[in-house]
Amino acid sequence: MRCDTHDVHYQADAAGCPYCEDAQDYPQVRKFDTGATRDTDQGKLDYDGFFSPQVLERRARFMHKHRKQADGQLRDGGNWKRGIPKEQYLKSLLRHVMDVWKEMSGIRTQDGLEEAICASMFNLEGLLYEVLKSNPEQERRTGDSV
Repeated sequence: MRCDTHDVHYQADAAGCPYCEDAQDYPQVRKFDTGATRDTDQGKLDYDGFFSPQVLERRARFMHKHRKQADGQLRDGGNWKRGIPKEQYLKSLLRHVMDVWKEMSGIRTQDGLEEAICASMFNLEGLLYEVLKSNPEQERRTGDSV
């Protein structure tokens, strides 16, 4: 069925247009030109909108580059998930943020702006991971688990 007021399609067995006031308690359904139906994206996480594949790929290249340890061994990509103290993440984060600040102020650093940003992002992600791990309430509130 189609609601001309809201220019949307909805299932024939639905109570009506999902945007009309009398149908707010019913699930909203999209109907595509092919006849396929799906619920709406309303209230769902928009990964495509929130993240950039170019940024994620650059971060992955950064992480891969730093897998090699001082002794020549290649550490597992998820090694950081084993646990690093939050205080260590903070200390490292502040050092790398200083490099970002210097680069943005025209002062060149040893590794450059992109590396400093990626290192900062790594430390923020690791810190958040540790915070989420130590907060069992997080899973109940958001459905997220670490």
